Amino acid sequence: MYWGLHRVSHYLWLSSPALPEHGSYSIGYLDDRFQFRDPANQLIGGKGQNDSQFEGIAYVPEDDTFLLLHESQEHEGGYKPFVTTARLSKDGKEYERLSKCVVDFELTHENKGFEGMAYVKNSKGAFLLGLCEGNFCEGGRRGRKSGNGRIIILQLDTDDNGCRWVKKDVLDIPKEANFIDYSAMAIDYNLGRIAILSQENAAFWVADFDIESLDFVGTGSIVHLPRNEHCEIVYCNAEGIQWIDAYRVIVVSDRAKATQPYHCDEHDQSVHIFGLPGAASKASPAIDWE
Repeated sequence: MYWGLHRVSHYLWLSSPALPEHGSYSIGYLDDRFQFRDPANQLIGGKGQNDSQFEGIAYVPEDDTFLLLHESQEHEGGYKPFVTTARLSKDGKEYERLSKCVVDFELTHENKGFEGMAYVKNSKGAFLLGLCEGNFCEGGRRGRKSGNGRIIILQLDTDDNGCRWVKKDVLDIPKEANFIDYSAMAIDYNLGRIAILSQENAAFWVADFDIESLDFVGTGSIVHLPRNEHCEIVYCNAEGIQWIDAYRVIVVSDRAKATQPYHCDEHDQSVHIFGLPGAASKASPAIDWE
């Protein structure tokens, strides 16, 4: 199960909340040439006592570290996300955990925390963008009210008592991203675009994104992942997305649940590459893949 994605140089980095055979705190990387059984593809890191709850990964180029997002963990009688800062060893076979900082944002439900994140630096400083899984950043019935997605804008604060990511603002995702849930996001820093993925809708929304103002530009476009001949969702567990270049995205899928239809099994626990329709980079109606 790979849920978080980030691309650095020629490698695609992945994080997962649980890898039974390799340890829940492992992270992996794939050579972006995507050759079958490429020996360059590796898992690194060790086991933890509990599931890591990793749901996202981001790279900080200023100090060559990675940020690993824990979706939701118990904290002072409630639940909050956490972010671990890690650095790779020189041989690239392990990583060192440098810090683990709480995100100063109370969650309404234990299993409805942050599902993705992105690291951004502009003239105002360095920010972490946390994508809420549920609408209004909530679980339950209200959290499934489509078209009310939220991104929490955070900055790191440190003092003698430790570290924490402090909420600076809440960014409303435009209602055109009319999704039941939000499972991942990716920012194309060169072109100023964002992609936000929904697992339940098996679709992603693409829009222009202003790095300086940390805000959306325009209404964007919805791109539906392929359906089968009966127009049924077959990419049932899409949990991660990342840009490869201006025309392609990569999507990773989680394990199919026992309660899901059989046609969900074909594309589970896999890496998928999709070419982007030309209209997806413009403000246009929803687009279906051929």
